[in-house]
Parts: sequence; C-alpha cells; structure tokens
Amino acid sequence: MIDERNGGSAIVYGETVEKAVHGIPNVDRVITGHGSILSHNPEDDVVPWQDFVDYAEFNRLFAAHARASLAAGKSPEQALGDFKLPAKFAGYVLNPPLPPGVPVYPGGNFAIAYKELGK
Repeated sequence: MIDERNGGSAIVYGETVEKAVHGIPNVDRVITGHGSILSHNPEDDVVPWQDFVDYAEFNRLFAAHARASLAAGKSPEQALGDFKLPAKFAGYVLNPPLPPGVPVYPGGNFAIAYKELGK
C-alpha cells in the first residue's frame, strides 16, 4: 500500500528501501510494523533480513515495470495484469485489500506510479 495522501511514493519508496539494504550493516531480522508482505498479517511483523532484501528487489522490479509499461502506452490496469515476477515472489499479493478510507485504484499501485511518472 502506498499512502499517496501523506506523501507516499510508488517510485521513491523502492529506492529508499534499496538504500536501507545497502546502508544498514549487520542485521538479522527486521520489524516491519505492518506485517509481512507475504501474509499482510500485522502479527507477522518480524522477518528475516533476506525478506527485506527481496522486498527491495520487488520494488525495483515494480518501478521498472511501471516505467516500461507507461512508455509502451499501457494502462495501469494492463501493467498490473502483465506484471510477471520471479518465482521467489510467488507469495506476494499485488493488489491487497486496503484499510477503510484508503482510495482504491484500478491498476493498484501502478495507478499511483503513473501519476508520479507524469501520466
């Protein structure tokens, strides 16, 4: 979930996570504060460092796909529909249920990324 109402960025978020991966040494586990990306269960908020590293990669792939899809003239819905990930991301939920009051967009976070990228 990208909270664009409070300044969240579908593009910059991945860059920020990537900086953390490369800039924080000697970490074994991460407290996400929002649950695992795999379960979306707030009780699963302590994950191995590798999950965080993988999450950075996922966000990098997301941003690259958003840019490529926009350049190819695809809609956010099409970008979401044809976003194919490596097998290690099989459990990721690309369009999870959102809390009450959070805007729901066709195309999920790709709609937010497109806004940021200028469409």
